[in-house]
Amino acid sequence: MIRLKHILQELKQRDDKQNNKRDDDKQDDSALSGYMFIGDSLSSLPDGGTWNGKLDKSYNLGAKHVYLSGCTTKWMKANALPIITSNPGKFKKVVIWGGTNDAFNNDTGGTISNLTAISKAVKANGGQLYVFLGYDAAKVMINLGAGSRYCDNKCRQQGKARTIELFKQIEKGIPGAIIIPRVPGGDKSWAPADGVHISGTAHAAIASHIWPYIKP
Repeated sequence: MIRLKHILQELKQRDDKQNNKRDDDKQDDSALSGYMFIGDSLSSLPDGGTWNGKLDKSYNLGAKHVYLSGCTTKWMKANALPIITSNPGKFKKVVIWGGTNDAFNNDTGGTISNLTAISKAVKANGGQLYVFLGYDAAKVMINLGAGSRYCDNKCRQQGKARTIELFKQIEKGIPGAIIIPRVPGGDKSWAPADGVHISGTAHAAIASHIWPYIKP
């Protein structure tokens, strides 16, 4: 009987340890939940191809991705806000990389107000907005090519200049938001195809750069 009692006690202790481990795992999962990533074509591969997808996959974040290739911050505001406001308390950390299409479409007049509106909505619903300044456009946007009938090389050069100026304005601050600085390094080899859309290696560097700012 004494031996049986000891065996039962050992089994109970083992079960308690396993239950505690499961509780710890649940806490870890909970700590990593509540992420949202907002962007354009530079954030359009949430399965792991772009920076946001690499973060989601590497850390099992279960993040919500709000993106559309070619979109401006006006689109981001219109599509992210309903999700944020209808899920109060859910999105604790929201990261946005946007503004390049505002610049290339010569539509930068509302960029700061769009980002500010997103920041206010995130904070009102219990979260924090992080605004990423991206890469150094002066060094990366080199191989812009001939462009297209919609935007020739001159148009693309103007877009580059506006991008540089716009992110200088964003760098000054968005009310309530935390600014994530530009990723260090970067050159024309990051975007060999069109001078804008960067390689997987560059996206990996961006993911590594951003994570310390947003990790639990």
